[in-house]
Amino acid sequence: MANPLAGMMGKSPEANPAMQNMGNLKQAAQSAKRMMGMLQSVKNPQQALMAAAQQNPQLNAVMQMCQGKDPQQVFYAECQKMGVNPDDVLSQLR
Repeated sequence: MANPLAGMMGKSPEANPAMQNMGNLKQAAQSAKRMMGMLQSVKNPQQALMAAAQQNPQLNAVMQMCQGKDPQQVFYAECQKMGVNPDDVLSQLR
């Protein structure tokens, strides 16, 4: 099964983690920023996130990956698997 975090970051595990994917990373970070802003503005962010996951297969797959696990640890583990510096991703989100 394809890695949903890889898809959201615009990479496949087989891809070379070179600068060509930085544009995809920036695009995914901007999308995540918009979603975080939207979640902060709703009364029940968890319910809004679950509704969004039903509409978006990639987000749903990420939610399934994190089920019962610490999302931060899942994120760092997936970054390590893909050879991506997690600080690069986090700096794009800030």
